[in-house]
Amino acid sequence: MTITKALLTTTLSLGLLASAGVSQAASWCESGKPVKFAGLNWESGMLLTEVMQFVLKNGYGCDTDSLPGNSISMENALSSNDIQVFAEEWVGRSEVWNKAAAAGKVVGVGSPVVGAVEGWYVPRYVIEGDAKRKLEAKAPNLKSIADLGQYAQVFKDPEEPDKGRFYNCPAGWTCE
Repeated sequence: MTITKALLTTTLSLGLLASAGVSQAASWCESGKPVKFAGLNWESGMLLTEVMQFVLKNGYGCDTDSLPGNSISMENALSSNDIQVFAEEWVGRSEVWNKAAAAGKVVGVGSPVVGAVEGWYVPRYVIEGDAKRKLEAKAPNLKSIADLGQYAQVFKDPEEPDKGRFYNCPAGWTCE
């Protein structure tokens, strides 16, 4: 198990770091400054950050650090060089990122997640019901975002009952 984990870590890291420019990372490390990472709080971002920090520390002798924050604050930190690596970012969705990229302050390198599908999701029982739990289908014809209007009561906002509530992503994330 340990060998498999080490092999996976090395393989992932080499691919990620090769595309990011190992020579630049090595020269940064030789200067004695730690490579600072965005302290991401979602699983895939945390894994990628840990893998890259492991490789830099154990493979290149670099000191690393991470700074916690949300997507927008980390994008600002990257554009001002307060951090050097944002392991997983939803490139192009944020005005902060877009401005920094246009100014040549940040660059997206590689694709850590290929083939992922994005969309809006509701529990299956909302569409189909659940006979075992004696739940009726509340929105049987919900097939697209355009259909939400007919189901406003199903998604009623408790704070503003005349409106529906739509969670598009966690608070503080770029996609909010």
